[in-house]
Amino acid sequence: MTPIITPGDIAALLDALAREVDRIGSGCPCELWIARACAATLRHADGLDDEARAAFLAAAAARGYFEPDVSPGFLLEPTAETCAHGLAYDCCPCGCGDL
Repeated sequence: MTPIITPGDIAALLDALAREVDRIGSGCPCELWIARACAATLRHADGLDDEARAAFLAAAAARGYFEPDVSPGFLLEPTAETCAHGLAYDCCPCGCGDL
């Protein structure tokens, strides 16, 4: 039997998520922050049953940490030569070279 998740459990998961998103997304361009926040949200939802997962994802979306339409991995990890959009920094139309 799967344990029942309470509103307090969801609040605790959201607090942990907020700390992680602050750590991994601070100072990022908007697109990268969204991608990292969505990926972190999905990691925190792993292992929850369907009902608890739906409740957690809805609560995370209400706080702005999750967008159901954002597919995980739509951005790349930046390298020394390319930004998260997969372009050379000085060629990115999003201004990644200006950071």
